[in-house]
Amino acid sequence: LVGISLGALQITHYLGDLGRAAASEKRIVGAMVISMPYRLLESKKLIESPLCHFTAGTYLILKMKRLFRRHRKIFDENKDQIAFDLDYGLKARTLTEIDERIICPMYGYSSWKDYYRDASPMQSMEKVEIPYLALNADDDPFSPGWAIPVDDFKKNSYLISMRTKVGGHIGFTEEFVPTGPTLTEKVLAQFAHTCFTRNLAQISKRD
Repeated sequence: LVGISLGALQITHYLGDLGRAAASEKRIVGAMVISMPYRLLESKKLIESPLCHFTAGTYLILKMKRLFRRHRKIFDENKDQIAFDLDYGLKARTLTEIDERIICPMYGYSSWKDYYRDASPMQSMEKVEIPYLALNADDDPFSPGWAIPVDDFKKNSYLISMRTKVGGHIGFTEEFVPTGPTLTEKVLAQFAHTCFTRNLAQISKRD
């Protein structure tokens, strides 16, 4: 499995819920997560800072609104079961307003802080039981090096943290004008090869 940014969060929670069943039942041999934010409350503050809000926050808000509008029919068909006003939510100008008007009511949270706390991946990381590689850059504007939970990686021998000094958020290019494979692609290829080789060796031993 491979997850990028918020997709990495989804994969981590999924693997945490599965635990040992990820390997024994789902036959998942490994997972790589790229630029995953760990401390979501801190990431939210960074995204809403003036520079990040101007360069990325506004874009993210527009994308979320577009997504909600695309599925407007589903919301309208289930309006009796939805505890929020979509039209009111679509008037939001900040991520906090979207969280308060749409996300929290949708998932039954009274506070966006509680939602972000539960959505942070550390508790799920403790329960992962397959090889798991996390690639992050120290200069990631949404999840910088100081936000990486080093101690949590040490608690679980399945977890590997790979950090680079530069790479930004989902960048990891090795050339000023990228023309070849990125660091992400190179690392993923090596990691996948190792995971599949390890899995085949284990199957051979059982046979």
